[in-house]
Order: sequence, then C-alpha cells, then structure tokens
Amino acid sequence: MIQEVNGQHVGSIGDISSILSGTRPGDRISLTVLPAEVVSNLPPAGPRPAGTTYTFNLTSAPDRSYGYMGVSYYNSDAIVTVMKSLPSPMGFLLLAYLPVDLLYNQVSPLHMLLVNTPDQAFYTTPSPPLWGVVHFLFWCGWFNLMVGTFNALPMVPFDGGFIMKEGVSGLLRRLGRPHLVDRIALVISLLILAMIVLIVTIPLMVSLITTMGP
Repeated sequence: MIQEVNGQHVGSIGDISSILSGTRPGDRISLTVLPAEVVSNLPPAGPRPAGTTYTFNLTSAPDRSYGYMGVSYYNSDAIVTVMKSLPSPMGFLLLAYLPVDLLYNQVSPLHMLLVNTPDQAFYTTPSPPLWGVVHFLFWCGWFNLMVGTFNALPMVPFDGGFIMKEGVSGLLRRLGRPHLVDRIALVISLLILAMIVLIVTIPLMVSLITTMGP
C-alpha cells in the first residue's frame, strides 16, 4: 500500500499521478509504503501503521514524459467499470479476447484472470475458493468457445472446411467445372492458414524490430 509520495499523503491513483506529473526522469523522490503481508492482516477500518520510506531516482518510460517509479498500482475503479460492462455484447467480446490480450497488455484490470500480478490481492475477496471456481468456469467456457470457433473456419480438415468445400462443389457443378473443387478448397484453406500465421507473427516481428531499434 502506497501511503506517501515525496512526503505527500496519497489516497488514490489520481493523487499519485498528480504528484508524478510534476516530475521528470532522474528526479529523486521518496516513497512510503506498507508491505502486502502487513496490509493483508489489517482490519478493514481503523488506523494504519506508519510504513517504510524509500528514496530512489525516477526512470523514464516509453508511454510517458514525466518520471516513472516502476511500480504498478491496483486500479479498483477500472476493475469496477470493466466488470459492469461484462453483461453487454462488448463485454462478451472482451472475455473472448482477454487471453489473447496477454501479448499486448491493453486490458490490464482483468489480467488477474491470467497471470500472477500485484492485483492478485483481489482474489481474497470474499474468499480465494470463489475465485478458483470463477477461473475454472472462465477457462472451460473460453476453450469451448475457441475450439468451436476454430472448428468453423473454412479450412480443410475442419468442419467449416468441409462445409465450404460442399458449397464450392455445388457452385462449380452448376458451372460445369466440378474438377476444380479440390484445387479451390486447397487455395482457400491455404489462405486462411496464412492469415492465422500472419496474425501471430506480424506483431511479434514488429515488437522484435522495435526492441532492436536504436
């Protein structure tokens, strides 16, 4: 728990951002914190003990011009906003996209469902077993959805590929060229496969080139 930044009491992420917005990379600041093991044993209401103060130099980060202290903090408001959007169509798409988003870190409030992060303290409310059940059901549903969607791709030997081949066969029989069915089905299957490979490899290549750049 972050209590003070540069001797100023903070009670929200906005307070921290407001203080840091007036800094620059290389500035020296102080940070007063309570360790997670201390916070987890504190009652919900009541006074907080004094934390430990550390002094260090701020660094720079690609996504900001002001000083960066290198820590991620729990954004409860963002989690509430995302959770409230889940019953909507966009919320359903978000859940389907969530595991893929691990590569891009765009929906960080929900990454707790995927990896161990400082946000994992969220798992203790109201009880850890509840979140174990939530994760189990989430992954069962997600894998079933992905397997079903992938199987519907118009690419042989998936079911969607055979449906596509039957449609092409019916069309070419009307045109008097049934001998082209296998060739056209193969071309369509290869195009879908190439698209899948490019979707995965292009972002990785761009990330690699960016990392190797000056």
